[in-house]
Amino acid sequence: TAATGGEQGAGRMTTSLTTGTMANASDQSALTGGLSNTPSDSTAGSGAERSKAFLAEPVRQCIKYLERAETDTEKFAALFLVPKLMRGVETCDKVARMHLIEAIGYSFLARMLRSKDTPDGCTPRMYQSVALSVLSCFVADHEIMTNASILFNLPELLNIIADADNPIFEDNLLLVHDAYQVIMAIVSTKKGRQSFTQ
Repeated sequence: TAATGGEQGAGRMTTSLTTGTMANASDQSALTGGLSNTPSDSTAGSGAERSKAFLAEPVRQCIKYLERAETDTEKFAALFLVPKLMRGVETCDKVARMHLIEAIGYSFLARMLRSKDTPDGCTPRMYQSVALSVLSCFVADHEIMTNASILFNLPELLNIIADADNPIFEDNLLLVHDAYQVIMAIVSTKKGRQSFTQ
């Protein structure tokens, strides 16, 4: 599974996730980057901090781990908490989900979605698999599904679906399933359909 392979590979990951250009979550400007031992981006205003005080304790702890990650590698490792958290916490409402996605970072997920690299000993396209596993937790949130960084990677998601018969996916069918779920969530919105047809 993506989680098993990721937990084994997270500690060995340095600069293998290399990307092309993509839209930034806020200004859609071009970005270039990868998972590396460079500082991760994470910001929070005083208002956001106050609203976090009302979140369930497991949610607050997960956000804390994500925000305290000093490198992309550390943040990648923390991502494995998100699907488990979303499945297990009944109080993970929209406010909590928005805090979680902001702590993760849209641009960070976008870089992972663009990567086809895989650390030694891990499943093919592990970065994509982990990113989609996380994104599939937010399919009910149209604001998240129509973020510029997510829409920018729609062609990559479509490529995964189109290439579903590729042998590399035989041991990772969940990647294809999650890609399908995210695509369906995107095209269920007007903004998503517009991006789909462009």
